[in-house]
Amino acid sequence: MAGVLQAICKYRQSIHKISPKHRLRINQILQVVIRSASNINYKLANVIIRLAAEDMLRTTDLQDMYQDAAGDILVALWNHFPAEVLTKLLEGFQGRLLPYRSILCVLGKLANRAFSESDSLKTDIWEQKLVEFVERLLIDVTDKACLEELSQELLKVDHECNSQSPEKLFLYQYYGAMLRASDDCHLVEEHLCSLLSMSHRGLLEAKGIASAVGLVASRHSDEVFKVLENYSKSTPSKETYTSNSSQCCKWSTLLLCYGQVALSIKEDVLPRVELFDINLKKSFLIAVLMFLEAISATGKVQDIRIPMKALLVECLIVLVEREPTHTLADTVRQDAMYIIKELSKLKPLLESEKKSILLRASFKSVLGLTSLAILEGQVSGEKEQVARDIKGLYHQTMSSFEEMLQGLWLENPCPSELEHMMELMEPWITSTLDHERERAVETAMKLLRFIAGHFFFDLSQKFSKLAHLTAVLIGLCNDPVPHISCCAVQGVSCLCGVLLRQKAELKNRKQKRRKWFGKRSSKPEGEESWSLLTVDSTWPTAMHAGDLLFSAQLTSLLLSVLDSLGGSDMELLKAAEEILNAIVENHATKIKRVKDIVGAIYRCLQLHPSSYWTRKVVLRALGFLLPSHMEEVLQSCLSFSIPVNRQASELWTAMASGPQMATQVLQLLLRNLQVKNPLEDDEDTTIMSLAAMNVIHETFHIPGYRTALAELHLQLFIPLLKQVLYVMQVNLPDSLKARQDIILKENPEALSFQSTSVDIMKNLFSMAGDWVLYACIEFQQGWLVLSTPQTFLQGTRLLGRAMTECDSPQIPGIFGEAALILNSEEDELKKMTALALVIEFLKSPSAVKMMNRFSLKEHLEEGMAASNPVIKDLCVKGLRSFVFQQEKVKHLRDQLPALMESVFSGQEGNTLEGLEGIMTAVYEMDGQGIGPLCVDLALNVRSFFEDERGRVRAKAFTLFGQLVTRAKEADKALLRKEVVYSLLPLLLHLKDRDGTVAMSCKLTFLHCGVFLGWAHLKLMFRSMAWEGLHSCLVNAWKYLMRNNHDNIHIFISQALEYLHHSQTEIRHTAARFTGYTLNYYSSELSKNLEQEDIVYLNKVFQEMESSPDRSMVRFAKTYRVVLQKLSVKRRLAGAGEKDGQDTECSYGGLSSHQRLGNSSGRCPLLPHFCGDTKDIIIQLLPPPPPPPTPPPKSG
Repeated sequence: MAGVLQAICKYRQSIHKISPKHRLRINQILQVVIRSASNINYKLANVIIRLAAEDMLRTTDLQDMYQDAAGDILVALWNHFPAEVLTKLLEGFQGRLLPYRSILCVLGKLANRAFSESDSLKTDIWEQKLVEFVERLLIDVTDKACLEELSQELLKVDHECNSQSPEKLFLYQYYGAMLRASDDCHLVEEHLCSLLSMSHRGLLEAKGIASAVGLVASRHSDEVFKVLENYSKSTPSKETYTSNSSQCCKWSTLLLCYGQVALSIKEDVLPRVELFDINLKKSFLIAVLMFLEAISATGKVQDIRIPMKALLVECLIVLVEREPTHTLADTVRQDAMYIIKELSKLKPLLESEKKSILLRASFKSVLGLTSLAILEGQVSGEKEQVARDIKGLYHQTMSSFEEMLQGLWLENPCPSELEHMMELMEPWITSTLDHERERAVETAMKLLRFIAGHFFFDLSQKFSKLAHLTAVLIGLCNDPVPHISCCAVQGVSCLCGVLLRQKAELKNRKQKRRKWFGKRSSKPEGEESWSLLTVDSTWPTAMHAGDLLFSAQLTSLLLSVLDSLGGSDMELLKAAEEILNAIVENHATKIKRVKDIVGAIYRCLQLHPSSYWTRKVVLRALGFLLPSHMEEVLQSCLSFSIPVNRQASELWTAMASGPQMATQVLQLLLRNLQVKNPLEDDEDTTIMSLAAMNVIHETFHIPGYRTALAELHLQLFIPLLKQVLYVMQVNLPDSLKARQDIILKENPEALSFQSTSVDIMKNLFSMAGDWVLYACIEFQQGWLVLSTPQTFLQGTRLLGRAMTECDSPQIPGIFGEAALILNSEEDELKKMTALALVIEFLKSPSAVKMMNRFSLKEHLEEGMAASNPVIKDLCVKGLRSFVFQQEKVKHLRDQLPALMESVFSGQEGNTLEGLEGIMTAVYEMDGQGIGPLCVDLALNVRSFFEDERGRVRAKAFTLFGQLVTRAKEADKALLRKEVVYSLLPLLLHLKDRDGTVAMSCKLTFLHCGVFLGWAHLKLMFRSMAWEGLHSCLVNAWKYLMRNNHDNIHIFISQALEYLHHSQTEIRHTAARFTGYTLNYYSSELSKNLEQEDIVYLNKVFQEMESSPDRSMVRFAKTYRVVLQKLSVKRRLAGAGEKDGQDTECSYGGLSSHQRLGNSSGRCPLLPHFCGDTKDIIIQLLPPPPPPPTPPPKSG
């Protein structure tokens, strides 16, 4: 950690020009490192303090955020070097009374720490440094002037700052330090009175005033006590107040002041306590409170023994007993119970008999109070404020009562003490009056919850008398008063938690004894149960053995607990969690009405979509239900899955508790998904199928299902593909149609059932990770073809064809699944889907190897006699495959010359038919027998890249891509040159006006990249598929240049030719390509271009400047400078390269002059260069190419 701090400081000191945002982030990191460091080097700390102090005073455009981050560093360093931090901050005053805002803010945070700091050393340093600073400050100015100005500042801060602003606390302490330094006693008393008059503003003021008074008391104790005594007398002791009233703030201020004074003067506090009058009840209570505060301030509460404790408790019992139960007028009852709670912390322990008297008196005084509605109704409508005060006083009294019971139990935390309290409270729990019963059950619940949360509970003793109380609480779970029912549920939960802990404790002890004595019990471990607790414990017996009461009410209790989650009480959620876990985890098999329980869980998720605890409780319960009621739970959840909203998604997420469970869920979903005939299914079957489809779509976005989806990928593929056709053919029930219309109207981006089925197929391919295959489908618009009923089989074959062309590793598995479907009595839709895939897979060697195993030929021959014409047609196409007709390869090869000749007939129909025929032949032959002919095919196909007819261009680009894809390894070296020459046309035609042409170019460009072995093609595919056209072009250019450094001069030559293209978009794209390439790859070009080439490029740019196209003119003017730089680089390359100009280059054996031009092969798009340099320069800008001529007939 020290190394990290040193590195950060070194970085900050060595680099001065750091942006404010960067410094802000550094400061935030520095603060975190300091907080986590156990110790820090002193010298390093001083450097950090200096840097932070400078940043606190620096003004940036980040405003207060920057200064506050620097200040937080000093706050973090306070724990390590309090004196150094405080000294640096006080230096920031620079002789003024008040510092800058940032310093004041940090001092406020440190003041708050000093007030509540348990480390007396840091507190002493804080007070010492502050007092010394004030004393130095008052040397040059009068204390009266400073106090007046500071008093005005306090008033100003109160109006301007947040009520919880920490600066206030420091200003009060600063004020107190000035009063302490003053020698004028009258001035001290005057300002103390003024200070106490601010106590009505709030609790933060009370805290600040108390800290100031504590500082003053260390030097002016007499004046402080005099002012505090007068202040207490000025506040009527019997006036009713609430926690929000100004009177409450005054009493809080008074108690805090006495506490701070006691801390300040320490041993001198006890003699002064005797000065208070204890004759009046309120005065007595206040005196005892201050006495207890003083004892608490010593920090030795556990060691102090109070002999008069029993006597004090007797007096307090009298006060409690004499309080009326029909009215609530003062705080005597509340204060008395609070004092009893504080006394319970002191020795000696209260005698059992006296504790019983105290409990009976307290129960009668509090639980027997008139209902709150009657108490509020005792005042007339003109005194609404009094009614509000009574309500506040009532809640304070109940809170003090509950805290008193907790304190009394903590005196002797054992089961017998709890049983004794519950036994005395039981008459009130079973009271016939609703308000008494409600009050008692809530009190019992809170006490049980408190006990269940204490880990120091003595569990060595056994419970013996809680069985009856447990049965009573279970019975109250269905009380007609909702709040009683809610509290009873929580009480049972808490008691269950206590018993569970005791069971675990006893079990651990028993195991230790077994190890010690080396003995084994004859009783099987599975039989060790709740009976270990007690013999007559009804709750444990019911939990283990299925007690009749518990078994009969088990489901009702669960539903009651789930319904009680309608509130937002976190304590109720905690109780519900414990009850649900206890019942469902141990007795899930006994639960009935699973559908109702799942419905209640779903309603809880709907009512509280943002409540973490509610979701946690109910989803955990669902997880326990799942193993025993898998099908019932799944069927219930499916009913909530059209659409799969957030709550339904949470249900399915909870069901994926592990890979095995997720697999079972998917298998059941697949079973619900599959239906045979969409026209004959009933409404319920259709709804379940569509719901299962929706859920499977959702599982792709739930991490818990990823492993299961990968395992079941092959089993899911064909049923989910068939589901696409099923959704298109099914007659949706009116209810589903209406629901889908509403969903799409409310959210236009939502998916329809048809879109969902197609999106699932996308996810299946995406999950496989074969991006080349996905690109083939995406750029052939396979998803669109698949989602139309008339073209579904065409789309299915397109998927199979794409998988075959890309040699997908999924083919063997899917082929096996499809063959099994053909062997079984599956429905026709699934058999048709499987058959369409099989006939495409016959082109794949991996599928052909498996063909004989499944007797595929026999199945196809049987299908010839099928009544379904679609199946019959598919079987015919399958039997015509070259796998079954080996002579077909030679026949197709013999047809290629005639097809090539028909392409050049000039008529569009013949050209398209010829190109389509070549595509079919190449695909059917799977590249077999083509050999060197592939180069002639590629060369002639490229001649149609610039055809004026869009359909011809699109077909030519697609055919070229197929040639590249189907080329065998032996032919790739021959085809490589043609692929390189096609790259730039493919890139530029991404801007083709015809969208079909552009889409074909995307796919073929990717095929060429795969052919040439480019890196990071997956990123380029993403750009082409889903980014805008401009971003797509930029990324394609980047990948083209990065992977073809040796061919850049060829691309420049081609781009110059496209500057005269008929399509404006392509012409502009060629210009941008030329400019970008000349700019970013000038070094590479300088090695391949001669000076004459550069001169000619200048000439081309000059001609462009006179073009009527303004974009071309702007381009030429922009990149003329780049040409000048290129010329300089070429001259610097100089004479050393002259000798090598006649040597052969690495690409295709061409000379350096020929690199700027084309190869000697036929290509109508590029000029045919001569060997002479002049010829090269002249022909860089050729006339429009002549129409393509048919190739010579191949022998």
